[in-house]
Amino acid sequence: MTAADHAALYSAHWWQPVAIRPDDKRPILKGWQTATLETTWAAMATPGANVGIAVPPGCVVLDVDTKKEDGFATIAKFEALHGKLPETLSAT
Repeated sequence: MTAADHAALYSAHWWQPVAIRPDDKRPILKGWQTATLETTWAAMATPGANVGIAVPPGCVVLDVDTKKEDGFATIAKFEALHGKLPETLSAT
């Protein structure tokens, strides 16, 4: 799937897609928080663009770092102390 395909999927589930710079975590568009869907789609045409989502109020995102740290070991320690995390949406 392309970044635009993922953006369409997120939009279909009422998540606001955000065009992300290639090999980066920052949005392509300034003012991405209030960007229209049309401007977001246009930004997706940037070669190598990625897609993220604007996290809605009340939602929490847990970013597990597995490149520089053993994030899965950290999660296991957390769960040992606080109980198992609930099943939820995930992305790679």
